[in-house]
Amino acid sequence: MRMVQASRKRVASLLSCSPEEVVFTSGGSEANNFALKGAFFARGDRPAHIITTQIEHPSILVPCEFLERQGARVTYLPVDAPASSIPMMSVASSPVTPFSLA
Repeated sequence: MRMVQASRKRVASLLSCSPEEVVFTSGGSEANNFALKGAFFARGDRPAHIITTQIEHPSILVPCEFLERQGARVTYLPVDAPASSIPMMSVASSPVTPFSLA
């Protein structure tokens, strides 16, 4: 445990943040879940609008579905299969209400 705490302090120093803000996860799926839910629940009264794509990994889509049930607005942008890109008209037609967690 001391090694984890020492590592957390070292990473925090490199990122210029407090050790309490550094979270280690077991992998990408857990990190995605933690980040999405953490941002949603930390937002306070501000409205939540998450923009993602229809082809995201389940570690993004499942938390997004959960957060929709909690009141978040989620926009799932289509992806142009031949070009593997997001059509710009999809982005332009999706109103964004940004919020900062700082």
